[in-house]
Amino acid sequence: MRDLSVLYDAERLKSMPRMFVLAYVVSMIALFALTPSMIDSAGKALGYDFITFWSAGVLTLGGNPVGAFDFKAIAAAQQLAVPGLEKLFLWHYPPTFQLATVPLAMLPYLVSYFVFVGGSLVLFVAALRPLVPHREGWIVLLALPGTFICVMHGQNSLISAALLGTAIMTLDRRRVIAGICIGLLAYKPQLGVLFPLVLALTGRWRVMAVAAVTMALFVGLSVLAFGVDLWGVFFRNLSVARHVTEAGLLPWGKMPSAFVFLRMLGVPQGEAYAGQIMIAMSAVAVVAFVWWRCGATLLAGAVLVTGTMLLTPYTFDYEMAILAVPLAVIARLLVRHGASDGAKMLLLLLAVSPLAMGTPVDKIGIQVGFIVLLALFVWTAQLALAARGVRIMNIPAWNPARSLGASG
Repeated sequence: MRDLSVLYDAERLKSMPRMFVLAYVVSMIALFALTPSMIDSAGKALGYDFITFWSAGVLTLGGNPVGAFDFKAIAAAQQLAVPGLEKLFLWHYPPTFQLATVPLAMLPYLVSYFVFVGGSLVLFVAALRPLVPHREGWIVLLALPGTFICVMHGQNSLISAALLGTAIMTLDRRRVIAGICIGLLAYKPQLGVLFPLVLALTGRWRVMAVAAVTMALFVGLSVLAFGVDLWGVFFRNLSVARHVTEAGLLPWGKMPSAFVFLRMLGVPQGEAYAGQIMIAMSAVAVVAFVWWRCGATLLAGAVLVTGTMLLTPYTFDYEMAILAVPLAVIARLLVRHGASDGAKMLLLLLAVSPLAMGTPVDKIGIQVGFIVLLALFVWTAQLALAARGVRIMNIPAWNPARSLGASG
């Protein structure tokens, strides 16, 4: 069966992903072994963003869910995880995700981190393995730099990628599963905002109904657990997230949004927001046009996923792990229909692009992550419109029990 070996050297495809994964494992072991205090040279706790999840869970488990949004309360909880920590990691998630932090807080911090990232990796590989056109697609997924960055941050983008990828794979064949995955995106609502639009455009009312019921149950469970007032605290806290972004208190080098791209170029804040709005509106228009013309094709799903990442000014490098979905879709198309050397190189560059985030961006003063997202969005839209016959039903049926060993 044709796979990525028709695009890249088969021997390198076998060895290079393993070398990347080995490098990731060695670097993590070295980091934890050489940092017995659990605080790195920049003053950050190992596990990084995961400390926010764990601390919010500790406060919630202790009967103080509102404390997750209180600077002093969550700082004290983070001190329980890593004594001596001076940096503060803020909580900005809705009560839906706060539900998920409770079981995490039942374990010691470091154990909880490894359980969380380990479980996320298994879910990520099991969900997206059918998309990857290679016999050993699992190792390709693990080797992606975006995967490693997400693991190092202890973030949840691997879960987001699994939900998004499964949703677009199952829209036609397993609509209940698709709707459940879309509804579960309520844990990070900005990732699901375009689904109602495309589902309405393609008349997938059953999927929309299942998604709505799932989201309602998810939100309702959070209200039963914490009360409705916590949602009010969450919405009021959005102004805090906006302030820390605008003030540069968050690392702009790790934020691949249009707003940050323009601010790093010296564009005033008001004009940068106007640019963000223009990009977001353009992304919505392109996604709608592609789905209207093409229907629920796999490539249209890739356009949806990539376009979603362009909507908000508040996005980070660890969310580049989600690019595994559109990159796998593009790879499937190139394997089936052939590719120029330029297309092969572009696919490879986009796959490794998360390595350019952070310090390299700070040094050159240009947010290249946004350029990557924009380029991928344009490419997926062009491919979707040019290959309107690539239907979702043409990929393997989603089956988590055999995904880890599925063929390409």
